[in-house]
Amino acid sequence: MKILLYHFGYYGDIIVVGQNFAKELKFRYPSCEISLMVRPRINHIIDIIKPLNLFNEVIYGEKTDYQKHKNLFDESFIIDEFVFPEGNLRTIFTKAGFPYRQHKLNLEFKESHIAIAREIIGDLSSPIITTQDDMCRKWDENKVNSFQEKLLKLAQVIVLGPDVVHPPINRKISFLESCAVAHLSDLYVGIDSGIAHGAALSGTQTILIPPLIPESYISPTEYANHFIKDENKKHISIRPSSNDFCGNYKCLKGTKKSAIEQPIGNPLKVKCNWRKKYFFFNKPSCFTKIKVDMFYDKVESILEKRNLI
Repeated sequence: MKILLYHFGYYGDIIVVGQNFAKELKFRYPSCEISLMVRPRINHIIDIIKPLNLFNEVIYGEKTDYQKHKNLFDESFIIDEFVFPEGNLRTIFTKAGFPYRQHKLNLEFKESHIAIAREIIGDLSSPIITTQDDMCRKWDENKVNSFQEKLLKLAQVIVLGPDVVHPPINRKISFLESCAVAHLSDLYVGIDSGIAHGAALSGTQTILIPPLIPESYISPTEYANHFIKDENKKHISIRPSSNDFCGNYKCLKGTKKSAIEQPIGNPLKVKCNWRKKYFFFNKPSCFTKIKVDMFYDKVESILEKRNLI
């Protein structure tokens, strides 16, 4: 049986949502061959997913190409930008008519990835925290700068990102090399992003400002914690304090397709209608009120629980 799975998302979504559904297809149809189609801009995905041995091939194309290709397969499924209220992980199951199931997700590293990571870490002493260079995409830049300055007083910090040049090797590193660095660190802190998902799948505990949407959408607390027995190493989502958080997710608006309008994950762009006083006034998302000390105190308490400080 030949199956075509088209994934409209980016690297993080593919290695989480795409991997989970591909494992479901392998569970249901053990002898099936799955071809993964992604947009041309996701040109490095083959290096990331090939070691997982889930996909027979990777095809690059837009939705129009998917419509043309799917007739060449026995079955086809599409994971696109329309997310039903039950969330990213579950939407594709709903569309396929399958009961939802969680599969254990992972990333596979080569020894060369680990070797590069060891070279970057060098003789840094524990605790080592990895983070990302673009947290200000979803959190106030002044808060990000203040937070990272405080982290430097708490631990050794390595910043990851596609444009970061690492002095020990004097070059930028790949996604899997970045995940390998996170794998060898004690903790990863950041925002919902591809590298954050990579860090979680590498086995490193993460403390993240998650998507705006509820836990049942896509967050390590949802797809990974179920398989982690050590309570001290479970992934953590930082949410606004109860005084600031309306908790109703009214930032999201249903569409005619029973999906959710964009933007769904960026606190800096979403406006909340829940507590507005006037028809023409929308307040910023509650998530913009997450304080530096709230995030920092959680990082510090986790390091203390794990006897790292």
